Amino acid sequence: MEAWNAKQPSCVGHPVLGYRTGSLVGRGCGEAPVEPKQLASLRKALGNNPASRLIAAGGAHSLAVLSDGTVWAWGNNSNGQLGDGTLLDRTVPVQVQGLNDGVDVAAGASHSLAMYPNGTLWGWGLNAYGQIGDGGATQYAFRPTLSLLY
Repeated sequence: MEAWNAKQPSCVGHPVLGYRTGSLVGRGCGEAPVEPKQLASLRKALGNNPASRLIAAGGAHSLAVLSDGTVWAWGNNSNGQLGDGTLLDRTVPVQVQGLNDGVDVAAGASHSLAMYPNGTLWGWGLNAYGQIGDGGATQYAFRPTLSLLY
């Protein structure tokens, strides 16, 4: 898995790897362009199963579906969008609880979604506007919740 340059409005025209509240991650403004590099923390966390079928990036978190169908998440977790049952930010991937057969993932600003082969949709994270699809039953879901769309 590799990371590439991205542009952040506060540093327009200068490459960075990402944005963390109040600071740029990677290289700062005016530094040499950033080349793609392997994300060693992801490979280390996933051990002998680094094969990812799909990745998605949200506002400040990322998701990956591995070849075995497990879903992994890392980054900001202020609304439970990592799905690990906590509100702890993670700098290395953690497995999303209860998802073992994911085929597709999507990441919003503060929520995450996963679809199973049978068409069921699971959502977790911020749900203030019903974005996880459970009918707005909760403001937050810290673990995947079955959507009403199935």
